[in-house]
Amino acid sequence: MRRRYVLYAAVSLVVLSGSLIAMPPASRLDKTLNTRTAATIDNAHYINADNILMFITNHGNFGRDLAGVFGNDFGTYYPYHSIEDILNGTFDMSVLYANGLWIGGTVNSVIRMTVAEYSDEYVPGPMMNETFQPDRADFRVYKLYSDSLASNPNDDYLAWPVWQGAPTNPDGTPLMLGDQMLWTVFNDADPNAHDNNAGSTYPSGVEVQLTVWAYNPTTLTGPAPVEGGLIYMKYLLIKKFSSTLTNAYISLWSDPDLGGAGDDLVGCDTVNQVWFCYNGDNSDTQYGIAPPAVGFRLLAGPIVPSSGDTAMLNGVPHPGYRNLTMSSFNAYVNGTDPNDYSESYNYMQGLNADGSAYTYNGLPTKYVHSGDPVAQIGDLDSSPSDRRMMASFGPFDFMRSDTQQLEIVLGVAPGNDRLSSLTALKSLLNMPYPPPPPPCCVGIRGNVTDDAGEIIDIADLIYLVQYAFGDYDPPPCMEEADIDGSGGIDIVDITTLVAYMFRDGPPPVSCP
Repeated sequence: MRRRYVLYAAVSLVVLSGSLIAMPPASRLDKTLNTRTAATIDNAHYINADNILMFITNHGNFGRDLAGVFGNDFGTYYPYHSIEDILNGTFDMSVLYANGLWIGGTVNSVIRMTVAEYSDEYVPGPMMNETFQPDRADFRVYKLYSDSLASNPNDDYLAWPVWQGAPTNPDGTPLMLGDQMLWTVFNDADPNAHDNNAGSTYPSGVEVQLTVWAYNPTTLTGPAPVEGGLIYMKYLLIKKFSSTLTNAYISLWSDPDLGGAGDDLVGCDTVNQVWFCYNGDNSDTQYGIAPPAVGFRLLAGPIVPSSGDTAMLNGVPHPGYRNLTMSSFNAYVNGTDPNDYSESYNYMQGLNADGSAYTYNGLPTKYVHSGDPVAQIGDLDSSPSDRRMMASFGPFDFMRSDTQQLEIVLGVAPGNDRLSSLTALKSLLNMPYPPPPPPCCVGIRGNVTDDAGEIIDIADLIYLVQYAFGDYDPPPCMEEADIDGSGGIDIVDITTLVAYMFRDGPPPVSCP
């Protein structure tokens, strides 16, 4: 079990505001989505689990407190202990400043670009009839907790926006991932929103459904004894314009700002599909002598046709396709941000802003700083400064009604110094996915026995019947309650348990 020193506060603060309190680079326009009403801009939802608190918005940006909920402009707090510790300044350090999804490609050889960085070119809500929809207050961020589902529903469970595309179980109830989950949808179809000078093209017509989830520390197991945190993110992209976006790329862009902004270094690990930021020395203005490291790992990329292969898209196998891996990793410093859509598209393709190739030791490569900082070999970042980083995935042809994906995990990990933090981060990000379930508890009701084994008795059977047919809370040991191992609890589990207890039937297959 991974060790933790975190105290969790289950707090959900919902403030819908369009105001921004931000200090982006001077070359960037920082707008408030002035084509939207304040009622539809949700900048105040966050996930606060597994030692991290991170803001999620309904217009493409994440990791930044755009509404100033806690009085800061940044919004990815680590280590997260409690809301009180953030407000009183005890633990108000942040590892990320701004992040967002970029989409680029061409239509009839003309570049289409959608960016989300210090301002963004998405608007809330799903598309309809090949365009964006008028403002609605329910185009917001929704949040679920594992202990507030059917038997104890919160308001977002009851108002789950299935019609907007929110994921559901086969019975139509909200699909829950992890111990906290956020969901929202936005799109790039409003031409008036395309006014970031790194984009400012005609829209591509893409709807983006975003799911973000995390596990509480006690539900995660793994080989890495690190006090870090993981947040999972899944983007589903649906093409809703009739035009095909050719040579399309999806990029995850970040301005890391790990503690102090001016001493960061970045890099990538192409073998493990990881990209990261670490401190340039062992003295950070916020984190002191042992700054953590922050990074991302690809879990599932877009899919492209490939005979004989099978890709996974949103958890479903697609024969005749394969998943793309990271096609490039790029980095640049404050002051060299892209000035227009062509420079942005060049960066997405792993090129320099002017379209020339990046080289290392005289050879072109699309993976900037792909060396090993711990071993001090290969192409390493140098001269610490205020960095940007972006991992890209492509190219592919994005046709009408196609669905694509980008599924990633964000990790933060500490060490005794900046490089041991990077080692810990890679270990954390490379943990198995999905995370292995917690060890089987003893008895459906969680009743503990002696070392000789577990006891399933009549009280467990009664509990199972009451849960299946009544209004009982879920059993503390859901794995054991799934008697037949089918992945759900129903009448078959009850009859199987009766047969085992009273008719010499086969033993439960779950948690034997």
